[in-house]
Amino acid sequence: VDLRRLLGAPHQKAERVERLRQAARQVGVAGLLVVTGLLHLGACSAPAEDGEPWQSSDPLASDPLAQREQAIGWLDGEPITYGDLSRFLRARDALSFSRTLDGLIVDRITRTEADTNRVEVPVALVERRTRTRYVAFETRLREATKERTGAEIDPRVWLQRTLGLTPEQFQVYLRGQIEVELLQDRLIRYAEFRERSVEVSLIVVEDAEAAQDVQRRLAAGEPFAVVAKERSKHATAADGGRIDHRMIAPDFEDPVTAKVVLEAPSGKFVGPFEAQGDGRAFFRIYLVEKVNDGRPVPYSQLAPEIEKDLQKRPVSVGEYVHWRRRMQETHGCLTSVGGVSPR
Repeated sequence: VDLRRLLGAPHQKAERVERLRQAARQVGVAGLLVVTGLLHLGACSAPAEDGEPWQSSDPLASDPLAQREQAIGWLDGEPITYGDLSRFLRARDALSFSRTLDGLIVDRITRTEADTNRVEVPVALVERRTRTRYVAFETRLREATKERTGAEIDPRVWLQRTLGLTPEQFQVYLRGQIEVELLQDRLIRYAEFRERSVEVSLIVVEDAEAAQDVQRRLAAGEPFAVVAKERSKHATAADGGRIDHRMIAPDFEDPVTAKVVLEAPSGKFVGPFEAQGDGRAFFRIYLVEKVNDGRPVPYSQLAPEIEKDLQKRPVSVGEYVHWRRRMQETHGCLTSVGGVSPR
């Protein structure tokens, strides 16, 4: 099956790219779709290399400036470089470029944090997840091509024609991606276990009068969730104000709030705390649902408990996004491209 036929006519580009991106995201291979931006280079040739396509023994690979101008293809005798590819993707699909850059940054942060804290992932778990995700990838690819063309495509053929990879080589890529995701899960849980944290519910109101009314109702014994649903302007109002992740000191808007909330006993509401946002004041009131005392010990001592906890309570999207934002701030992440993407 010709790949251009599979992807559709040029005027359908936006629709097909988004559809394929959504399908790939469901099986965790969104980075694969960057390749669809290279279809316009179908008449060019790539330099012949020994070994894996994504690995290079070229000494230039360790020099970022030289690498940007290293040839990755040729067209009419002229080289196509990493810099050309970067500029092309940024101009043609800034959102994908931004997501790819964000993925690179988070990947590096994850590995740095894992090395620093000596966090490891069970090898058997990585292998099992890799096999599961590859089977899911094959299934979705067959379904997508059958829907598009009326006939299934052999995943081996698709991988070879699209990426120049065998299934085994593609699984090496998946294995690396899955290892990073599993490291992130363990880093998130390790932070919870290591530092004192609280599970809270939250009410946000827009003025002091509303904050006083909330305090009065809570003091009178009204359930926090009922008041939150009626009065809170926060996105969690529909869920009774419940925050879906544990909070540690850096998660609060200021050190004073963090100290008061983290030192409060379970079942107590605290606040209101005044804050500023979008040029106006608002007020936060917290209910401390549960307190988790921190255990500042090496990861190896907590690893068995963390593995059991992850089986019972997988990391939520909210937890991951919160952790990623905190890590980007901790590591001083700055780029010239806007936008971030969820895992």
